[in-house]
Amino acid sequence: MSKPPVLMILVKVYPSRNRGKPSVLMILVKVYPGRNRGKPPVLMIPTKAVAKTATLPGMKGFARGVIAIKKYDIFLFDADDTLYDYTLSTAHALKSMFEQCNFNYTAEIQARYGVINLQAWASYEKGEISIDEMQSVRFARLFEEMGVYHDANDFNTRYLYELGKGMFLLDGAVEIFREIASHNKQIYIVTNGLKATQESRAKYSPLNEYITGFFIASEVGHQKPCKEFFEHVFKHIPTPKENMLIIGDSLTADVEGGNNAGIDTCWLNTHDEENNTHIKPTYEIKNLHQLKSFI
Repeated sequence: MSKPPVLMILVKVYPSRNRGKPSVLMILVKVYPGRNRGKPPVLMIPTKAVAKTATLPGMKGFARGVIAIKKYDIFLFDADDTLYDYTLSTAHALKSMFEQCNFNYTAEIQARYGVINLQAWASYEKGEISIDEMQSVRFARLFEEMGVYHDANDFNTRYLYELGKGMFLLDGAVEIFREIASHNKQIYIVTNGLKATQESRAKYSPLNEYITGFFIASEVGHQKPCKEFFEHVFKHIPTPKENMLIIGDSLTADVEGGNNAGIDTCWLNTHDEENNTHIKPTYEIKNLHQLKSFI
């Protein structure tokens, strides 16, 4: 009888008296495929590894050291900062537009735009401003601070096209899409991003051959985390919700939206940030490669 493969994983361990951050314990885990057909494999964790909380890819929960790996048929991916490096994309697009307009581009201006842009998007996600207002107000504010005049709407239209041309993919994006597709499972993009950017990306992105469809907030008429956005998604994908997984970098849009809609959620936490909110994802991963556990 062959020995089971051994995996090296990290488990966050919370000792009962530890008030600070969790310690990280590296342990060996043996994978024992389930004997009964149709059942997922389980991970047998050594009994000495006592953990109250773990952030392990593909793990539904802890139960006496045995964790079942759940598989999914439908993968709903956010776009910006989940598949595409939004910081690099915006820097590339803004620099290109400033050169076209003969504006002086600096790292300080890029950083300031990043702050203004996040504020505008947050207002949009809260329903405080419309999608059209969000697009123009961010540049109007930036130009006002810079002391220059330019039509914000015109600038935004051309900026979005440049943004879509920036193919700065996060590590593992192409590989995980190829892996999902090879198992005959479906990939959809669910984004609050703008239609013009998605259309531009459709011309250049190497991910497009693996994508079954797009759900863009401006076309749906509702944005994440609104429940109506997800109801629209469910209406167009004839698959039980328990077979769907949403993956995104935003706790407030992707994770909270998925939680409210009743589907499993996966928070892509590439910067290892602390989650100090009330929003709890089903899973937490550090990179896209870890999604292989769910396929």
